[in-house]
Amino acid sequence: MEWPELIRIVLEALTGGGLIVTLYTLRETKRKAVEEVHSMQTTNADSILRTNEEYIVKPLKREINGLRATVRNLTKVLQKVLACPHADVCPVRGELQQLYDIDASLTTDNGHGDRVRDGT
Repeated sequence: MEWPELIRIVLEALTGGGLIVTLYTLRETKRKAVEEVHSMQTTNADSILRTNEEYIVKPLKREINGLRATVRNLTKVLQKVLACPHADVCPVRGELQQLYDIDASLTTDNGHGDRVRDGT
């Protein structure tokens, strides 16, 4: 074996080894980038869920609870008005009874009634 051939073998080994190291480094870099993207996606999803909870779900729950309380109070008032001993001559009772009868007729048939859809 002569020197030029020996030098060529050494250079090929060094170049080939560098290629393997480069490929390994690229693979590790890609793996780390994928892990970072996954971590960012998880963080973003958690942030979106917290934001939705804070700005959408909680205010809607408060509004629904307030509406329930209002409906409960209104129902109590209506029951008292309808049971009033002076109800026969009370014009307010007549109006309320009319509204109550209309509402009751709309909520027959499992709550769907004979409501007309507007096509939207």
